[in-house]
Amino acid sequence: MIDCIKSILLTFAVAAGVSACDNSQTTGPSPSGPVPSPPVTSARSSVAASASAAPTSAAAAASWTGSYKSEAGTLYVPTDVANGKDWKDVKWRGDLSNTGLGDGPMTLAIDPSGRVSGTLAGPLGPALVNGQLAGDKLTASITRQTPSDGGFVGTLVGAIADGKLTGTMKLSQREASVIRSATFSAAKK
Repeated sequence: MIDCIKSILLTFAVAAGVSACDNSQTTGPSPSGPVPSPPVTSARSSVAASASAAPTSAAAAASWTGSYKSEAGTLYVPTDVANGKDWKDVKWRGDLSNTGLGDGPMTLAIDPSGRVSGTLAGPLGPALVNGQLAGDKLTASITRQTPSDGGFVGTLVGAIADGKLTGTMKLSQREASVIRSATFSAAKK
């Protein structure tokens, strides 16, 4: 059972949601010897196969420029989950701040392998964007150009459709006292 749990944790580290463990296995040795751990390589292989099954569009490999518009974000704690009712009266209140609000420019570069890099300037910047394009879907992390400045970090999710790259960003300052949501749109240079 311990081997099964280790395998599940390793599998989740490789690809969220992929489990190679058979829950019908019993603990301890079987008449023919110990129960072997499920092969983790099959999960890795399926992740690699799915990544190669959704190649980057050749049309997406280019430089993109655009802009974003950020506004005050919210924090949601679901109450319909285990122990969720314990949080029903908890209200998050961030600092009242105009920091990170407004419009700003962004640039993205997508190489033929689908690797994404770019920058944000303006109210959320200076920040770096690093991620991956799979098919027409883009996911990326947003980090600080100067990590010690305490500025906004977060995630970016987008898609390419009709020659435009559009999506959303969710960010917060280092101590999470100010949360921002942003929408963005970019076109090829």
